Parts: sequence; C-alpha cells; structure tokens
Amino acid sequence: MSKKFSLPAWQKTILKAIATSDIGKIIVWGGGTALADMYLGHRRSFDLDFFVDNPLTNGEVDSILVVLRDLNIKKVNYKQEKNRWFYFVSDKNSEIKLEFVYYPFTRLQKPKTTEYGIKVESLTDLIANKTFALYERAEPKDVYDLYAIMQNRKMSLEKLLQLAHKKFGVDLDPVYFTAQITKAIEKVDLIKVLLFEKDDLRKELENYFVPKIKQLVLKRIPR
Repeated sequence: MSKKFSLPAWQKTILKAIATSDIGKIIVWGGGTALADMYLGHRRSFDLDFFVDNPLTNGEVDSILVVLRDLNIKKVNYKQEKNRWFYFVSDKNSEIKLEFVYYPFTRLQKPKTTEYGIKVESLTDLIANKTFALYERAEPKDVYDLYAIMQNRKMSLEKLLQLAHKKFGVDLDPVYFTAQITKAIEKVDLIKVLLFEKDDLRKELENYFVPKIKQLVLKRIPR
C-alpha cells in the first residue's frame, strides 16, 4: 500500500501555529489524520486530534481560541463534552474539527517531533489506540486503518490485542473484537469518499480479515 495522502496546507498552518504556542508544549497529535499524514498515507483525513495528560484549564481553552482566531479563520465554534474539547473551524471551502482529549494512559513509546514542530504519537501507540477504538465503537475508519497497518507492518490480530493490553491494561475479548471488525466492515461504504481504493472494498476487507479472524479464534479455543 503506497503512501498517497499528505495533509492540506490549511491543516499544516494550524498545526504550526499550535506548535509555537504555549498549548503546543502540553499536547501530542494523534488519531487518523496523524496516522495517515505521518506514517501510512493510506486514506484522506482532515480533522485534528490531540491528547493531553491533564484536563485543560479555562486559560488553556481560551489560549487555543486565541491561536485559531489569530490565523484569521472565518469561523470558530467551541464546545466541551466531559474531558473532550472541540473546536470547529471554518474556511471558505470547508470545516474541520479540532479535538483535545484528556488521555491519561502511559505511552508505549516516546512521541516524535514532526516537521510542523508539534509532537506526534508513535506508530506503536497509534496502533494500540486504533485497536481499542475499534473494539469500543466498530467504526469503518478504524477497521480500514487497522487493515492498512496490518498490511504495512505485517501484524496479526493477536499482536494488535497485545499492544492494546499493554497500553490500557485491559484484556479485550477476542470474540467480541472480531465481531466489531465484521460490523465495521459492513459500514465501510460510508467512508468511500476518504479512500483511494474504492472498488469492491467490502469484499477486499472480508477476504483479508476472515482467515485472520478464524486463526485468532482457533488459537484461543482450549484444547
């Protein structure tokens, strides 16, 4: 799977501005856009997700608004849901979401500094995060991301579960995990606009995952 995606200029500008602000010192870039831009280039992704080790203070929330408004962005809307802070920014052609998430989990590897000046999660941590996310919500983006990861890094489903266990300290039920994979594959047509390979993608994912699911389940059956 060759690298085809690179981040649009608008998102790069936002990342660079955040990186040079005080808030840039306490956040780490993660999520699907970081995975696509920094590591795999396997699909389009535009929203920006950041992780923080402590909940944002009111001052930090305001400082992010200042950074965005200093970029002369046409429109900025803000909302908070528990330990998640959302900024919806609009340009004349599009809207993207910036999400800051309180994520108090020990990293498996140290983040690296990107060309934009901002720190990004290691690929290992992104894999663990994606595995846990798929287990929780069965989203088609997550299953496609794991498909790209497994192809690129020659990883098994069992290895994904091991990384998630190592990071989050929980045992993910392999049977439920495989059911979530199947459920996410059934919805993959919903994200075709984000993909480069669109022809018969559902069949492609089924052909890839079904034997791996059987292999995982058989390994877990007591003998």
